[in-house]
Amino acid sequence: MKIERYVSRKTMLALVIGALCVWVLSACGTANTRIPVPANGMATHNPTAEEMLRADPDADFFQWDDVIYTNGSSIDWVQDETVKAEAKVGTIGKKYEAGAAFENGMATKLPAGAEIYGASKHGASILIVKWEGHEVRYLAMLEG
Repeated sequence: MKIERYVSRKTMLALVIGALCVWVLSACGTANTRIPVPANGMATHNPTAEEMLRADPDADFFQWDDVIYTNGSSIDWVQDETVKAEAKVGTIGKKYEAGAAFENGMATKLPAGAEIYGASKHGASILIVKWEGHEVRYLAMLEG
């Protein structure tokens, strides 16, 4: 009789543990899915001009086709690449003034009229800007 009671308690304990596991795992369902947010609490996206200026008010960048391009002079791999300016893709239209809405063709440091060229490789991830004898490589700030 003791053996039957021991077996039934053991069986009952296994059923309770199994039910708890099912209950806990069912809480991991997808009924209430949300867009995942990285651990730092910021959404993953290409940086905006406003975010760049908040991070560094003295940053050297321009916006082209809704993408921010930052000065690549201090980025070794950008400087080490053997690229040359190819087709002209546009010009800087305006220099940014504090408080203005940032728009395509606007730059924080480059003068209006500076010419933007595509690079011989890397697609649109590197653009080359020329003005008054200067030539500077700018790197696209792309997330992902």
